[in-house]
Amino acid sequence: MLNEFIHQIFVHKAEKNEWGERVQVIDIHFNFIGNFKLPIAEKELTAEEIEAVERERLRLQKQREYSRRYHAKQRAEKAQSQAEGSA
Repeated sequence: MLNEFIHQIFVHKAEKNEWGERVQVIDIHFNFIGNFKLPIAEKELTAEEIEAVERERLRLQKQREYSRRYHAKQRAEKAQSQAEGSA
C-alpha cells in the first residue's frame, strides 16, 4: 500500500562526516507532493552531551586503530606462513 504513494526514491553517494561516520542521504519523492523533508530542529548539545560524543568518537578511533593493527598483523603472519610453505 505504501508503494502507491511513492513516486521515486533517490539514494545518494555515501560520505564520511567529520567523525568518520558513514552518512548517506536518501530522498523520497511522493506522488502529488514531491520531495518531502521532515522539519528537524537541531538542538544545542549540553556540556555533558558534548563530552559523551567526544568520548564515543575517541573510543571508535581507538577501536579502528586497533582493528587496523590487528588485521595488518594477521596479513603479515599469513604472508610469512605462505612464504615458508612455498620455500
